[in-house]
Amino acid sequence: MKGLYGLFEWVARMAYVNVLWILFSILGAGVLGVGPATLSAFTVIRKRLREGEGFSTWQVFANTYRNEFWEGNKLTLLLLPIYLFIYVDFSIIQTLPYDVFIDYIVFPALLLLSVLVVILSSYLFAVHAHFDLPFWKYVTYAVLAAGISPLSVVLIIFGLALISLLAFLFPATLLFFGVSIPVLLIQACALQAFGKMEAFQLHQKRVKHESGC
Repeated sequence: MKGLYGLFEWVARMAYVNVLWILFSILGAGVLGVGPATLSAFTVIRKRLREGEGFSTWQVFANTYRNEFWEGNKLTLLLLPIYLFIYVDFSIIQTLPYDVFIDYIVFPALLLLSVLVVILSSYLFAVHAHFDLPFWKYVTYAVLAAGISPLSVVLIIFGLALISLLAFLFPATLLFFGVSIPVLLIQACALQAFGKMEAFQLHQKRVKHESGC
């Protein structure tokens, strides 16, 4: 019974984070609000995964949104042109007649690029919520995290595909879980990758210390 109550509590908290994401995105007039709201959602869920209870979701979300507003928008400005490029290319391809080069080389390459951008985006926000780094270092760490834990990458891709399928079948769930559940999946996988990164860095420091360098 206690386990069932805990599950329902987690579901309610995820729905609450999703509603906050929607409200704060609107507060930032959409374009300016999405980045900070997404970063806030990652921060809240990371804190929940690492610390459990004992903090106010509203307070952490609102404080992160306010303090990291421009950082969140920097991430948006970094990623938005790439997503627009992919969107425009897909739109153009759909209008073109059948062509072997387009259908068997350009289209698969664009699909691969889309997957890579989704992975980079996922890790970029997770890295920002976890580390305190100069802005461009976040990109480096996102790439390193993806490279050091390929299993986490596979889990994120598979999980996001499954979530997208469920959202297509049950569109109403997007209102309560369209952002929070993907963020939960990404952050949980990213924390595993970050653990490996930190262990590797610690090992490198130990080796360097023992070698006297």
